[in-house]
Amino acid sequence: IDRIIETTITLTAKEIFAEIENSAILVSYSDKEAYDEAIKEFIEKISENVAPDKRFAYYLMAATGICVVPLTGFNSDLYGFRITLLEPDEEKFKKTLETITEKIREYLRS
Repeated sequence: IDRIIETTITLTAKEIFAEIENSAILVSYSDKEAYDEAIKEFIEKISENVAPDKRFAYYLMAATGICVVPLTGFNSDLYGFRITLLEPDEEKFKKTLETITEKIREYLRS
């Protein structure tokens, strides 16, 4: 069952990235503000009526490309996320954690 869950999560992440690209592709990459707005609109659309941790996971993936798994996806009553980071480069590992920290703060302020 763990493999099924992992596969489902992976496919979902791939599908979300594809949809983000499809939604934003009509906007010129050179117009960063319009591109960011297209992504924001897509994330808001798919985040309606979902748990806050799942909404954050969508936001984080769209904003940074970092994929985390919301705890509510594991039938938990708690909000949060699970992360597996297998980065051997210590600087990249640190940068990823710093980015997640920064995005949590941004999300909480929004």
